[in-house]
Amino acid sequence: MHLLEGITPELVVFVLAGAACIAGALGVVLSSNPVHAALSLVGTLFGIAVLFVALGVVGNLPGGLLYVFGDGSRGRVRADSPAGHVSSSPGARPR
Repeated sequence: MHLLEGITPELVVFVLAGAACIAGALGVVLSSNPVHAALSLVGTLFGIAVLFVALGVVGNLPGGLLYVFGDGSRGRVRADSPAGHVSSSPGARPR
């Protein structure tokens, strides 16, 4: 069994982007210089962007936005849902 057998390119990208996010977040919190904190924040957001691209959310941006922000139904019965199904989300109220 080889040591690098189970390592895929997706895993490498995920680990590197995750490490960039964690390092950037620590830089934001622990930096006493506001400019350094802002640069760390940019690094964190870059790592998040890489993770979104790796997950394929950018290629399916409308679907990704629906996944993140919901479908906007706000508790109404949807036409494409099973009969009687009411879409609900936390804090939703009918319009």
